Amino acid sequence: MPYVAAVSRAFPTFSLKTNSSNNNNAKAEENCKKTSQIIVEILVVDKEAGVTDKLKLCKEELNSCATVSRNVRQAARLVDMPCNILNVEEFTKVGNLQLCNHI
Repeated sequence: MPYVAAVSRAFPTFSLKTNSSNNNNAKAEENCKKTSQIIVEILVVDKEAGVTDKLKLCKEELNSCATVSRNVRQAARLVDMPCNILNVEEFTKVGNLQLCNHI
């Protein structure tokens, strides 16, 4: 799991980077909303047999890895956002949205 979290942190969901030709905040926020799909291959190693194709993660383990990844990226997004974008009101909205998604 630590490797899943480290890889997830390497692909942030929040960034205010813009291209050099256009430095307005609207374009930066638009870039933040773009999504991409990241595929990570996890090798399962047996101490006796080494790396084999016989060892596979079960569905629950894969779901757990996906949940860890999603939560690490969400936490990183909240930490990386400046206070003028993520103020108390916006933070409350994010928290309420997260609660609604888990109920």
